[in-house]
Amino acid sequence: GVTDKADEDCFDYYLIVKPSALNHEHITLHEDTKHIMAQAFLDVDNYVYVDVADISTWMKLDLTDCQQHNSTPFREGTKMFVDGVETNEIVVPEGIDTIFEGFLTNISTITKVVLSEGVVNINENAFNNASGLKEIYLSSTLKVVGKNAFEGAKALEKISVNNEQGWLNLEFANDSSNPFS
Repeated sequence: GVTDKADEDCFDYYLIVKPSALNHEHITLHEDTKHIMAQAFLDVDNYVYVDVADISTWMKLDLTDCQQHNSTPFREGTKMFVDGVETNEIVVPEGIDTIFEGFLTNISTITKVVLSEGVVNINENAFNNASGLKEIYLSSTLKVVGKNAFEGAKALEKISVNNEQGWLNLEFANDSSNPFS
């Protein structure tokens, strides 16, 4: 797989495209990866899974440039591995307060997400087209759910909340940010 480390704490477009020509089946995002450049994965389509060192590493990545160019490392059908082991569940670790934009956009293989206490914000498009997501456990500390956060997450069957009053006080940016709509 692609395991090249970038020189300036980010994957560069050329580090991804060049190895893809060799038919690698996966991409490894190292724990020291901080930022993924715009269009880094735009022309790379022959890999079947992305391996992250741990969920904390994934949660701290800056994917802002990727979101604007529809070039995140995950696409429909791409599997997620954590430290070499395939996973279909994500438990967001303590110490994370925001679910970033595009967190599980287009990932169809993750079926369950648990937000730890302390998560207060789900950014826009966080679960956009996460077509395999069946259940989510929301933290009692959650305050804001961004625009289109759950748009296209049509398989969602179970939404658990720890605090009824907290749910009633949630701020939803639009109808597609409410997982019940």
